Amino acid sequence: MGRRPAPTTVITTAVEAVFAGWFVLTLLTQHPQRSFDRLRSLDPVGLTIPNWRFFAPEPATQDFHLMYRTRGADGQVSPWHEASSIVRRRLVHAFWFPGRRREKAFFDVGIDLIALNSLEVEQMQQASSYRLVANYIRHAVERRERAGDLEPGSDAFQFMVVLYSGYDESGDPEYRFVSGLVPRIEGAELPAPTEDRS
Repeated sequence: MGRRPAPTTVITTAVEAVFAGWFVLTLLTQHPQRSFDRLRSLDPVGLTIPNWRFFAPEPATQDFHLMYRTRGADGQVSPWHEASSIVRRRLVHAFWFPGRRREKAFFDVGIDLIALNSLEVEQMQQASSYRLVANYIRHAVERRERAGDLEPGSDAFQFMVVLYSGYDESGDPEYRFVSGLVPRIEGAELPAPTEDRS
């Protein structure tokens, strides 16, 4: 009569088999052919089978830049200022780059704003991405005025999403979204510019 395997050996073998199966399942679901996506039905919640298909079939080749300008009470508009910038990559960024989250956020919001171009103005202004950027710019204008970088006293601002090829200067920038004038005070009516009578 043969020896029965010890219970710890059976448990160890079962755990190893589960992890090996999970590993193979994870690898299969990363395959670019979408027929393997049926395996994801084994994980209806989406927590145990990771999806590491980060990269789009056509990777992004342009950077999103957020720009703004202000309008003074006299109706004069300032030049466009950058509200976001892309940092030139360095080797250390392969290991530590917390600023990438901000760039990714601008990228995601930029895509949302471009999609708003087909909406009516009222619908556009109610979109969360529009309100998010408007509030971001509102605070950026306040900070720059307090720092003395901007002329104080503006009553409105306007923002724009520009697609640019970044450090490849062969391409021209694409102006993909331009907002209307946004009041500096949230919820306020947009004041009409006053004439300077001096």
